Amino acid sequence: MAPGLVFAYGNQRVKAITDSIHLIDSVRAVQLLVKDRLGLTPDCYELHDACGRIEHLKDLQRAIHTAEHEGDCVIEVRENSLSLRLREFADRISCMEDSLRGSMASLDRRVDDLSPRIDALELVSRTELCQVQRLLEGFNPQDFVANAKAFTSEVEGRLQEIDKTWHSDKLALTTVVEEAVRRCHEDMEQLQDQLRGRLKVLEEEVNVALPHLKAGLQSNQENIQNLVSELRFQRDGHLKFLRQCSSAIEEEARRTQECPGLRSADAAGR
Repeated sequence: MAPGLVFAYGNQRVKAITDSIHLIDSVRAVQLLVKDRLGLTPDCYELHDACGRIEHLKDLQRAIHTAEHEGDCVIEVRENSLSLRLREFADRISCMEDSLRGSMASLDRRVDDLSPRIDALELVSRTELCQVQRLLEGFNPQDFVANAKAFTSEVEGRLQEIDKTWHSDKLALTTVVEEAVRRCHEDMEQLQDQLRGRLKVLEEEVNVALPHLKAGLQSNQENIQNLVSELRFQRDGHLKFLRQCSSAIEEEARRTQECPGLRSADAAGR
């Protein structure tokens, strides 16, 4: 069986219409088959086989000759960079169109949802406008201006009265405060005078009592010194008496040891 022609386009493997590659006699015929099977024009792709690019008839014959030994003649269809970019751009435009259609549909749905509310608001606005028009039918701008002037005059008069009252009250309050401050100063001066007099009396009493206190203190010191001297004298007398007693006892003991017969007689006499 004669080998067939297969186009490798990306991940696709597309078999050409003809069943035998021997019926293909030019590169143009291959391009027509590519257009028929893949929908690509010659300016957006290149043809390649295992040995390289196919541009001329000899390149095509090389691919066919190679296929006679290996099976089907596989020709790779490679899109050029411009075609890829155009395809990507077309895909993006298609996505944007789909998104735009979705947005338009969503907008239409929102408009449909808001239409009753818009109609209701329009009805309310018309009703309120009619009410305002009815209110303005009896409105007299001249009367409004006259009433405003009268109201302004009344407010100004009341403000003047309040200002006068405030000044009079302020003056009265100032007088009361000044009088209270004056009395406070007088009371403070009287209290200071009383304190000065009391301090003077206390100072005089201290000056009078101080000599007596000094004399009493001196007398007490003298009495204490005399008492200390007397105690020392008595202590010395007691110490002297104790030393005499101790000497007498020692003398008696010594004499007793020197005269044993005297100790025996003394014991017999007892």
